[in-house]
Amino acid sequence: MYNSIKTHDLFQNLPDISLQHLQDVYSSAVTYLRASRLTDAVLIYVPSQIALAALALASPDLAAAWARS
Repeated sequence: MYNSIKTHDLFQNLPDISLQHLQDVYSSAVTYLRASRLTDAVLIYVPSQIALAALALASPDLAAAWARS
């Protein structure tokens, strides 16, 4: 299972984001990760790419901020 996105990891890098917001984004991203298991994505992309894509779908601004950090 892909547990690459951890709310505490994002919180450490982006301290100006509320914990509640991170938990909401994490929950949404997990939904995308579960859906990705039903596609060929797991055969084509490495887990970190799938995790970042799920984060970007759940919160594009947060994913961009994380990528810049």
